Amino acid sequence: MTSKQPVVSLGVMCGDAHSGKPLERCLRSVLEKTNGCPVDEVVIGFNGKDRAQLDGTLRKLGYVTPAAWDAGESITSWSPPLTFPRPPLKVVTFEWPGRFDVARNIYWKHMTGEWLWSLDADDVLVDAGTEEGLNAIRNLERDYGLEPAKVGSNEKPVPLQQWLAALPPPTNAIFIGYDYQIDENNYVVIRLKSKRLVKRALGHIWWSPDESGVHEVLTPVGSTPELAITNLGILLRHHPSEEATQRAIRNTEIIKQMTKSDMPVEARHAYDTANAQVFSGDLTNAERSLLIAIQQATNDLDRYTYRLAYASLMLHKNDVPKALEVSCACITYNPEFQEAYFVACEAAYRMGKWAACVEWYERGLRREPMLLQRDQPLMRFLQPRGQTADAYLNLGQFEKGMALAREMTERYPNSPLAQFVLERATVALRLDKLATSLLDATDLLTDDAPSLSKMLIEQFPLFSATRGLMKSLRIRGTLAKLNRLTREQPATRMPLDGDWVSCDRIDTEDALREAGAIRLQLLSAEQVKKNHLRVKTRPAVLPSFAFYSPAAVEKWIPQNLLVKGLGGSESSLAHLARELAVRGHPVETYTPHPAGSGAFSLWTNEPGEQEFCVVQKDFVLMHEAASADVIITCRAPYLAREMREVWEGKPVFCWHQDNGYGNPWLWSKEVIEMQEHLHVSEWARKGLLREGYTGVTADKPWDGPMPELSTETYARHHLLGNGIPMNCLSNWDKVTRDPYRVIYASDPTRGLEELLEIWPRVKEAVPQASLYICGAYLVMLSLKQGAPGMPVMERVERITKRMDELAPLGVTCGGWQPQAVLLEAFKASGVYAYPGGPMPEGFGVSLVQAQACGCEVVCKEAGALPDVLHNHHVEWSLDNLVEALKEPMSTELRRDIAEKAVSRHGWQSVTDRFLSFVGERTK
Repeated sequence: MTSKQPVVSLGVMCGDAHSGKPLERCLRSVLEKTNGCPVDEVVIGFNGKDRAQLDGTLRKLGYVTPAAWDAGESITSWSPPLTFPRPPLKVVTFEWPGRFDVARNIYWKHMTGEWLWSLDADDVLVDAGTEEGLNAIRNLERDYGLEPAKVGSNEKPVPLQQWLAALPPPTNAIFIGYDYQIDENNYVVIRLKSKRLVKRALGHIWWSPDESGVHEVLTPVGSTPELAITNLGILLRHHPSEEATQRAIRNTEIIKQMTKSDMPVEARHAYDTANAQVFSGDLTNAERSLLIAIQQATNDLDRYTYRLAYASLMLHKNDVPKALEVSCACITYNPEFQEAYFVACEAAYRMGKWAACVEWYERGLRREPMLLQRDQPLMRFLQPRGQTADAYLNLGQFEKGMALAREMTERYPNSPLAQFVLERATVALRLDKLATSLLDATDLLTDDAPSLSKMLIEQFPLFSATRGLMKSLRIRGTLAKLNRLTREQPATRMPLDGDWVSCDRIDTEDALREAGAIRLQLLSAEQVKKNHLRVKTRPAVLPSFAFYSPAAVEKWIPQNLLVKGLGGSESSLAHLARELAVRGHPVETYTPHPAGSGAFSLWTNEPGEQEFCVVQKDFVLMHEAASADVIITCRAPYLAREMREVWEGKPVFCWHQDNGYGNPWLWSKEVIEMQEHLHVSEWARKGLLREGYTGVTADKPWDGPMPELSTETYARHHLLGNGIPMNCLSNWDKVTRDPYRVIYASDPTRGLEELLEIWPRVKEAVPQASLYICGAYLVMLSLKQGAPGMPVMERVERITKRMDELAPLGVTCGGWQPQAVLLEAFKASGVYAYPGGPMPEGFGVSLVQAQACGCEVVCKEAGALPDVLHNHHVEWSLDNLVEALKEPMSTELRRDIAEKAVSRHGWQSVTDRFLSFVGERTK
């Protein structure tokens, strides 16, 4: 028994801007379908003033003009033509209420059908009976991951009324695909799902979840649909009018006026304005609007969204390094959404960092897209895959590049970008086979490579062409072409050594046959024998290590690294990596710091030292560290979960440094689940165990009992300590020590103000005393030079002023000093004064270095210092400092303390302990 076909009412809202050609285009797309009109009634909600334009549009469609218009909310019926079928049409006129949801509800109540369908005058219904419509339907199916609706044979849908009649009874709401943004080449940029077709039930009304009432986010309320079906036979497309450019200009002026008048600008208003400004090409004002949106954002999700939009805008403006910086900050801020990874992927690609591009893409695949941006085929699917495929090809990973190219063409077979990437991958893969064949032959004659190359070029022109094309494919032209194709501009040629040639210039089969001929000429039994003799027996391989530290991405920006070097924690990584490399272990480091900066300048061979090599890589290449036998990570608690996923099955030692004892951002419960832990002191180890296993936070003391933990748990927490340079004991006889010189070499916040406050009394008690202030931090440079342009705090300015006042009393400031100069300053001083700051020391590298250089240490007994310094120190006080100056240590006692410090904390000892831990856990 055939169900009765329901009556479908179509409601269209329009104003003056859309009552002309847009409305005509909209209505024709519905009324003139090849498989019959899908609606039985049309209701137009008109809120404009230009009635003559609306009259003219309806006449073009064949409707008969009514006799008169009524003022206010009136209903005017239009008669359909007699010559060809048209559904009845009526116009509801009303004053614009200020919100789309209120406006839609005004004319919604005048629709009489069982099913109510809503359109806007700038929407167009795609004809599913055409090739364009069928392709759109296929893409919708793939985008949403849904089975196609069975509404006819051969993918050609039946009329809408017949399809609705066949739906299960509980169905009362249907999603419709909505191509909201289309580029100039008619390619979809943003695709939404919109609940535009609902069944008349329980008095549906339209409601907007935000005050703007924008029609794209309207929701029908009044009943809860028990079943919602996506009708893949219907697809809408949004065709914005030229008014968008004018709207962008108007919104820009509004924001300018509000800013000048100190009026608050809502974040959403600024964000929408930025989008309109980008659409109109006003990138400068778009950047300003986005910065306002970021500043005014009231929740984390909005703030993330606006920052991500800012990163994308930087790509649009070709400020690629800035885009990479902002996208990395987005990932650090919220690592759960994939869009920031894909922006970083594009930025790395455009900078020519192929491995980083691949890394960001692969990490992004493991994340979920943002809810509001799930259906963006170009931005979410095609573009990152196209760029990553090309990065794979540039890295020589041709099979992976081909796999991505095939995935793109299977998903979007009509995309020029997908076709280009597949073509490029195919050529690259075949040429790689050709090159491999040629290189296999030429490898036997490595001693005569120049003459062989000349012979090949002269006798086999194809080899020269192949080499040139390989160079072109791997280096030149691809970036510009992919950037063009992301906007889907057709292109059929690629550059070859400055000329434009077609890819089909080279017949791959002929090339392979010619390569075989070359190979036959070059190979002989004697050459093969010689080649085999070159193969040497590999020596026993020592365990390889990878050091990973993404810390300091924001805290220590790259342009400052060359000025201030690295802090103690990153310096420790460099020292341990260097020591392992000197011993012959293969070592790689993954950090955000440029090669040769700060502590990483340690990676050079000292005179008389055996050759060693530390391979430096960018920290984003996280997955490559998995090739090492052992991984050491430092200061990355927020990546603990991701580390376990990427390095599953690998021995991973988490070196906590100064993390793990009261740092509220640590997320200790995440970190505690790492395989192995390295602690710099027993105090730090207890702090992490208490916080990780009992939930103790930074504002609670550590003097309670330790939790009951298993022997196995304790065994995973190793006491490694920290290290100091082995050359602390060198040059003692060449440096003249002033026993009355006090040195302060730490962060100014660690008690420098207190030391300056008591210095006049120290000077009064010991007239020979002097005070030298220096350190290895950027803020020390500001104390010395005033640091123009740097954020010098009020506290630093106060300290600087006080140092100037005390200059007559022997106070001098050396500011920032390199590590080697700092050690010489320790050796020339008698006492290291350390009043201590609010944060206890987890180890105290500078204090141990001072001891190893022969300084007597007067310090605050807190944190790890009592254990680390072995009681060879004096508790901080004015009297103890004066006494240390009046009765200086003997040279013999200084050397004894120094030798003990180096013996326990020198990098050779630390490395020995670490290798013992590694041996225990990797047997």
